[in-house]
This record gives sequence, C-alpha cells and structure tokens, in this order.
Amino acid sequence: MLKINFKFVAALFALIILFFGLGAYFDSRCEHGCLEVAIKDSLAKGENNIDFSFDDFSFTHKSSTHTTTTTTSTKVGDVTTDLPPMDGVTRIEILSVSTDWQVINSADSYKLTLTGAQKGWKVQKEGKKMVIQLMAGGADTAELTIPDSYKGELYLKTISGEVRIGEVMNLTKIQLESASGDIALETWPSESLEVNTVSGDLRVLAGLSVQQPQDITLHSVSADIDLEVKYPFKVIHTQTVSGSMNLQVPESVSFTYDMHSISGDFNGLPEGGTLKEGLGNKEMSGKAGSDPQPRSNVHFESVSGDFSLNQGPKVGKR
Repeated sequence: MLKINFKFVAALFALIILFFGLGAYFDSRCEHGCLEVAIKDSLAKGENNIDFSFDDFSFTHKSSTHTTTTTTSTKVGDVTTDLPPMDGVTRIEILSVSTDWQVINSADSYKLTLTGAQKGWKVQKEGKKMVIQLMAGGADTAELTIPDSYKGELYLKTISGEVRIGEVMNLTKIQLESASGDIALETWPSESLEVNTVSGDLRVLAGLSVQQPQDITLHSVSADIDLEVKYPFKVIHTQTVSGSMNLQVPESVSFTYDMHSISGDFNGLPEGGTLKEGLGNKEMSGKAGSDPQPRSNVHFESVSGDFSLNQGPKVGKR
C-alpha cells in the first residue's frame, strides 16, 4: 500500500504556492513597467520621496536643490502631447522596451507622439534632466520632437525597438543602448557619441550635419557598423565580437590606425602598414591620409569581425 508522507506533500504544496506567488509578483512588476526599478536605482538615487506609481496625475516636488515635475498617463491609442518646458534642461533620457523611436528637430516645439499606445507612459523633469519612460507594450512607435534651441545630451536605452535620430540636431552628446533594435543616426553630436548594441545594426551617416564629435565609442556583439565621417576627429574606438565595421572617410582626413583580430580581415587599408600575425592573433597598424602627423586615431578590436576602409587608393584584403 502506498504510504503518503504528509510533511513532504505539505512542503511541496508550500513550494508550489511560493513559485506562483513569485511569478505573480514579477509579472506584476513587468505589468507596471520593467524599467521602474532601473529608474529608481539609476536615475533617482537619493530621491526616495519621489512617487513612482503609474496613475494619471502630474505633481511638482520642490526641494532646496531642484524642482521635479512628473506627468504620468495611461491613455491608449494614438497620443500627442506637449511636454514640460525645456528651460534649464541639459539632458534627455529615454527608457523603452520594444517601441520604435524617432527623434527629430523642430523650430520651437517639444512634444511626444505615440502610435498604438496600449499601456502607460511617464515624463519626469528633474532639475536639468528630462526622463521619458515607456513600459513594455507602451506603444508601437514614438516620435520625440526637440526644438532647435535645445543644445544638450540625449540618452536612449531600448531592448528591441529600432531607433532613428534625424538630421540637423544640435546635440552635444548621444548615448544609445540597444539589445536587438537597429540604430540609424543622420546627425552627429558635437562632443561625443557612444553606442552599445548586441545584434542591432548601426548606421551613422553624416547627412547635413555641420558638426562631428571628437570621441566616438562603439561596442557591438554581432551587429554590423556602417560609419560615415566628414571631418577630422580625435578617436574612433570600436570593439565587436563578430560584427564587422565599414568606415567611410574623405581623403582630406588623415589618421593613424591600430587593428586587432583573431580571424577577421582588414580591407582597404593603404600600403605601408605593419602587419603582425601570430597564433590566433592578427595586428595591423599604420597611417592613412596625406598628413605626416595626423591627430586622429582609429582603433578596432574584434574576434571574427572584418574592418573595411573606404578612402582613396586601396589595396586588397590584408
């Protein structure tokens, strides 16, 4: 006859209840915005008295150091709203999950347009920083219009949403983080560009931009990078695992370069470079352009990704 260990059954039942409880807890966290904790920890450290609930309301929190204004909405469908004044704002932060983003400029308007919004979204102005948050399923697409008068930083973090930064933006710094969404930049910031992506491809075109950052830092796992440069720069630092890079540079721009790879190829580099090949390692360094003492540098590291240069006379694969 089968003997039942009631203590074991009770313990197993309690464990099942615990698993379901934890699952419901984490599901509820995502339902209210998976990035809420990230906002608290990363963007509002020291501000424990800020309310992060997701009801429809706006409030202003004043302290001796700054003023915080928060607008939260659960409106669904297609939504267009004017955002808080940009007075004093020097940094815009966007936290998103799967929404496709487009950031463009305008003569004087600052507004957010959402298409297919299904859940809430939130805008918070805290001192010199404006934070826009869309939770999972927040919207199919989002368009942020920034006035010409804004000359500050843009930080955008997404998981799978695609990102497009339009032409003729007066941004000083751009920081972009993406897991799988493709990124397209049609403008350059004036100071620095930093992009971290896993599998989403990156394409940066000079377009109509009359400025260009001195520091360009690009990190990729398998994403391919297509970069167009118009003016001299300080450094382009690129690291990939299997992603390849294509760099387009006018002949008027001179630079030194150093390449490191295990199985990747270096294409289009001018003659005269130094190639060192070891066991499972390949290094190449040299100079491109007519300036005997160039101030620009290109640094490329990859496991299996290729590097291709599009500039002036070229040689074959190295």
